[in-house]
Amino acid sequence: DFVTLVWAQAELGNLMGINCDFDKAAANFESVLDVAENAKSKWGIALPKSSQSYTVFGLQGKIDLAYQTSRKAIQLAEESGDILSKAQSLSCHGVACYQKGLLKDAEKYLIEGFNACEHINLFMWGGVAQHTLGEIYYETGDYQQSKDCHLFAIALAEKSQIAPSWTKVNKIAAARSMMMDNESSIDLNTLYEQASENKWPILEGSVRRLVGDILLNMDSNHIDESEKWIREAIEADQKNGAMFLLAKDYVLYAKYFRRIDEMQKAREHLNRAIQIFKECGADGWVEKYEKQFGNE
Repeated sequence: DFVTLVWAQAELGNLMGINCDFDKAAANFESVLDVAENAKSKWGIALPKSSQSYTVFGLQGKIDLAYQTSRKAIQLAEESGDILSKAQSLSCHGVACYQKGLLKDAEKYLIEGFNACEHINLFMWGGVAQHTLGEIYYETGDYQQSKDCHLFAIALAEKSQIAPSWTKVNKIAAARSMMMDNESSIDLNTLYEQASENKWPILEGSVRRLVGDILLNMDSNHIDESEKWIREAIEADQKNGAMFLLAKDYVLYAKYFRRIDEMQKAREHLNRAIQIFKECGADGWVEKYEKQFGNE
C-alpha cells in the first residue's frame, strides 16, 4: 500500500546515501516524492524530503539545500498532523542547523525531534538526534553532556538491532568525550578494533577523524600516530564526496600542525577547511574559523 511504499522507498534512499551512492539516492527520493505529490499526501512528502535533506544534501555538503528541504518537511509534517514524519523532520532539520553552524537552533530542533522520536520508539532517528547533540556539546566543551548523548545514541542503536557501525562510531565518540573530561583511560586496541569494524562508507572518514582526535589529545607520545589517522580521514571523505566531514578533517589537521608548532601549515589547513565550509554553505563554521584564522 501507499504507506509501506513511501516508508520502504525512503529507507532504501537512506541506505544508498550512507553508502555514498548520492546520485542513486537522489533519484530514489525524487521517485517517491513524485508518488507522494500525486497522492497529495503531506506526510508522504515530508518523510522522503527529510531523509533527502540528511542522506543526500547534508552528507554531500549541500547544506543550504539540506536546511531548506528539512524546514519544508517540518512544515508539511505539522500540517499533516503525522508524528512520524514530524519526528524525523525535526531531527533532520536539527542536523542541518548543526551543519550550518547554528548550534543553538540545532540543539532546539534536535531535542524536540528526539522527544518526538522517543514517543513513538523511532530509535534510528532518535539516535541521529542524540549523536548530533553529542557533537554539539563536544564542540562547546560540555564533555559530560557529549558523552551522555553518544551513550544514549548507542543504547538506541542497540534497541534497533540494525546498525552496528553506528554503534561503534558513537562508542569512539563517547571515548573521545570521556578522555577530554579526564574520566577514564583509553584502550587503544579496542578503539582500533571498533574503527576497523565500520561497514558504512559515509563513516569511513568520521571513525578515523575521531581516533585521530583522541590520539592528538592523549599525550605527546601519540601525536605522530594521530597524523596518520587524520590523513586517512581526509582521503576517505574526499573519496566519498562527504564535503562537510572533509572540512572537519582539515580543522583537525590544522590543530595537529599547531600542536607541533608548524604554524604556517596550520594556517594553510585551516584556510582549506574554511574554503570547504564556504562551498558547503556552513556559514556559522566559516565565521567561527575565520575568527580563529585571524588570531593565528
